[in-house]
Amino acid sequence: MTRVHEHIIYKAENKVTGEIYIGATKATLKSRKYSHEHKAAKNPIGKLHQSIAEHGKENFEWEVIDSADNKEDALLLEGVYINQYLSYYTGLNGNKYGKQGLSGRRHSEEAKSMMREKKLGVSKSDKHKLNMSKSAIGKHVGELSGMAKLTEKDVREIRRLLKATKLTLQDIANFFDVSHSTISSIKHCRTWKHVA
Repeated sequence: MTRVHEHIIYKAENKVTGEIYIGATKATLKSRKYSHEHKAAKNPIGKLHQSIAEHGKENFEWEVIDSADNKEDALLLEGVYINQYLSYYTGLNGNKYGKQGLSGRRHSEEAKSMMREKKLGVSKSDKHKLNMSKSAIGKHVGELSGMAKLTEKDVREIRRLLKATKLTLQDIANFFDVSHSTISSIKHCRTWKHVA
């Protein structure tokens, strides 16, 4: 007897932009696709619906990527795939963890184990990597990066000090509390290229 899964996890990919949406539903893929397309035509509020309205429903490719026996597992898997495809950061998902993220619950150890297993051995296609790079252009650079220790003002001052003084890279690094290589990368325009 074939096992029937109660829920599906699906992926919708915009063939024009390469942006991806991940969803979970108890409905069939055909039914869920129709629902998204209908909302896009009537009242496109979310990123997915706006993208469908802008690029046309014919420019989307839909597929089932996984399934689950219950709603809780489906929501966990939805979050796993959103993170795997980076569809919150560079795609069409409006929530970092899918519907699971709205509930405010923490993942159990069993759920974390399931997420790790789903991520093992998964590699992204060259096309997907290229699309992620394209959609990330202009995002998370400089001060917008959560990892940035410097501001654009600091970088301008560093460049001024490099040109106008005889301070060593290490002296400047110590002053700004960053590494020697950070100052070197700024000097040679390997980083902070957008700051004049």
